[in-house]
Amino acid sequence: NPDQFTLFNFIPLPGCDIWKDPGKYNIRIVNQDFKNYFNIAGNNQGGLVVETEELGVKDLSNLRQDFVAFLNKKGQSGPLQDYYNK
Repeated sequence: NPDQFTLFNFIPLPGCDIWKDPGKYNIRIVNQDFKNYFNIAGNNQGGLVVETEELGVKDLSNLRQDFVAFLNKKGQSGPLQDYYNK
């Protein structure tokens, strides 16, 4: 059982190899609005800006929600930080 967990969405940043050549990594960058290029810890969710051939943005969002729910059921001994309220 984790003491604490944080789950981030994958976000390739401009200038990295994945940003320059996403097809090489079998992903598509579907959103280049930089307001969506952030990561927030805890139960909050950062931007979803990539998808794969098999998993669209909605699929990835649902998988993340399911995994967070699973981790929450297992419990954690440390508190989650809500960065939206900081």
